Amino acid sequence: MSIIKEARISDLNEVREVLCNSMTRCGFYDINRDISFEINEIEKGRKTKKFYVAEKDNRVAGYMSFDTGRSIKTFKRVNLHSYSIIDWLVIDSDYSNNGIGTELVGFAETESREKAVSGMVVFTYNFGKGKYNPIEFYENLGFEVKDEYDDEKYVNSKGEKYSQVMMIKKYS
Repeated sequence: MSIIKEARISDLNEVREVLCNSMTRCGFYDINRDISFEINEIEKGRKTKKFYVAEKDNRVAGYMSFDTGRSIKTFKRVNLHSYSIIDWLVIDSDYSNNGIGTELVGFAETESREKAVSGMVVFTYNFGKGKYNPIEFYENLGFEVKDEYDDEKYVNSKGEKYSQVMMIKKYS
């Protein structure tokens, strides 16, 4: 079991390392802009966007950001009004398959239910067979694939194509 807490400025170096290592594992080497944006968001401390780390063995083992107050009405013709959105969920490779991702998503779900939203949305990637499979991970947590976006821009630094996937978990 890990300790989940709000990310602090002092966690930023470890968060950056976890983000970079995770994305490099998937073949994304030029992600500094995205990571810098996320780090800046932590430093600004938006009211509706939450940033959490999972600590294990006195180090950051996972990182998650999610937004409980988005007022997105639609995305690709899908009504997202009143949904929390998971922006980032990354786990240090030393701690993958240890339940930390499940703990972080569960934590986000508890926060979301307290805000009385309709459910959660995550935009993730389909990297193909035989690779890390975030779709299966989220399906095991009750999310369903709502749409998949195949686009030429989704090519990693190794030239491998992938697609973005929108998944939704509705609360009853």
